[in-house]
Amino acid sequence: MFVTYSPDDGDVQQWEFAASEVTASQAEEVERAYGEPWDQFLVAVFSGGIRARRVLLWHLMRAEHPTLLYADTPDFKVGELECEFDKTELQQLRDKAAQDKSLPAAVLAHIDAELATAPEGTAGKAQLNRSERRTASRSRGSSGSGSKPKR
Repeated sequence: MFVTYSPDDGDVQQWEFAASEVTASQAEEVERAYGEPWDQFLVAVFSGGIRARRVLLWHLMRAEHPTLLYADTPDFKVGELECEFDKTELQQLRDKAAQDKSLPAAVLAHIDAELATAPEGTAGKAQLNRSERRTASRSRGSSGSGSKPKR
């Protein structure tokens, strides 16, 4: 996910947020600030929850300002913080939406239109590669050698 903070009275700041790259200690800090488990925080960020997005902004700003307190996170205008899905995230959303037969076709069409112009995300590629490695290692069996011994 690409996050852009454009305050009226300051410089534009941009980040690429990859939830899979957050350390456990960072996730615990986010959970304390948000007051809910990590997965619920992520769902709220992806669904547009403003409190979750403020916690996300705090988390991202702490990369440059490690001592920044949540209470000192800017009280931004809603339009000053944009979160944009990358292609991998949108494809994952589309795959899940396609399984829900109760959704109107217009939902999939909307996601497809977003996919056509969505930016590539570097973290999504890394996550896919990691998933592919896990799948490959499972398919090799427990020997880890990639081939079965011949008898």
